[in-house]
Amino acid sequence: QNRSIELSKLVESRTKELEETLETERNISYFTQELNNTNSLHEILWKLVKSCISKLNLEDCVVYLIDEKSQLLIQKAAFGPKSSKDEKITNPITIKIGDGIVGAVAKKGKYELISDTSKDERYILDDEMRKSELAVPVFYEKKVIGVIDSEHSKRNFYTNRHITIFNLLANIVESRIGYLKKQE
Repeated sequence: QNRSIELSKLVESRTKELEETLETERNISYFTQELNNTNSLHEILWKLVKSCISKLNLEDCVVYLIDEKSQLLIQKAAFGPKSSKDEKITNPITIKIGDGIVGAVAKKGKYELISDTSKDERYILDDEMRKSELAVPVFYEKKVIGVIDSEHSKRNFYTNRHITIFNLLANIVESRIGYLKKQE
């Protein structure tokens, strides 16, 4: 009987993993199709936050791009409390490269997962305090050009699945930017 219970739990666990994997594949496929109809960086970033991030049931997501002259990260697209219906960001902020979690990701070129923001002195409060954060760099021609940043009100919210999805999304954005640059 114990073996039967163990097998049942294993089947349930594997089924959940497969369902999550399938859902991830659907989201990535959907986003890739959405990007095929974009003609500008503005469209790419807003489709990213509106179409894909919203499908992941996240509370918040902001895409920052680096301004080369000022060396600041500037909010360019948002999903959640920072966004408006007319694709404008409410009370946008800028972050110096190297400052905060987003700035550190831009400087290092490596994602950061913060399970408890209250324990990280780099956390920069934007619109409201949240308890976990995932920030992933966006590259173009092997150079960081921006960061996809998401925060959540629950501690330990983000998983390896989120990291995988965000990295895939960043790669898709890079690919589409490359395509648009070639078209120019």
